[in-house]
Amino acid sequence: MENPASPQSREVAGNGSMVVATISLDVEGVLFKTSISTLTSVKGSYFDRLFQNNWRDHLDKHGHLFIDRDSTIFPLILNYLRDGNIPLPRDEYYLERILREARFYKLHGLCCDIEKRIEFGAKQKAREAPKTPSVTI
Repeated sequence: MENPASPQSREVAGNGSMVVATISLDVEGVLFKTSISTLTSVKGSYFDRLFQNNWRDHLDKHGHLFIDRDSTIFPLILNYLRDGNIPLPRDEYYLERILREARFYKLHGLCCDIEKRIEFGAKQKAREAPKTPSVTI
């Protein structure tokens, strides 16, 4: 029997069509529904490791997987898992919040992208900073 958590996981419906294995996530009270293959798309990530174990033991009474993390950042995490990249904001505070979540979910590629963006922003700020005139006495 195929592992239902594997990225290739599919079930055959009664009409012979393929059905993608999905899961509902409760992230800080906000529900998200996605495919298990999306969640496990990055090898070694939080979800990849979670779905290699007894993940069904972690479902709540409604069949949702509860994740006590930032629900406002999670859509970006989910889009990264879907597409392999996301447009990053310039706002440093927002970048730091995304970075914190990317680290939790062990999305090393996203962490690197964010760290580069933060470094680029810091260099750009330094170049744009007004130069104070030096006074010689």
